[in-house]
Amino acid sequence: MTKLFILDDTRSIREALEDVARAVEIPVVAFESGVKGLVYLRALEAEELPKAYFVDMKIVGGDEELASSERIFDLVKEKGLVDRFYFMTAHLSSHDEKVIARTGAQIMIKERMDIFYRVIGELRNNQL
Repeated sequence: MTKLFILDDTRSIREALEDVARAVEIPVVAFESGVKGLVYLRALEAEELPKAYFVDMKIVGGDEELASSERIFDLVKEKGLVDRFYFMTAHLSSHDEKVIARTGAQIMIKERMDIFYRVIGELRNNQL
């Protein structure tokens, strides 16, 4: 069962997060496209959904890609899994602040990896 969901359109960040998870044998799935990530999540039964989510707040592309991060949050919220959902951003923009205000989601600045490492530890110790 996949425990960790990663969405980031920046390849180096996505792969670095995947590498950390795999190094400690955390089952992970990662996407560059929010639309593809959303299709993947919608195909899963509730008990198959990942336990933790790190989702880039702003995916480059058309309107559908830009909206995909919030749609993923909405799906995760509907399933009651938002306690381990983190929007990721390089810096807080006005777009980011609006998303946070609308969703109330937690945020992780990409330079501050302490949140990611804490969640990886919890996943590894089966605390999630």
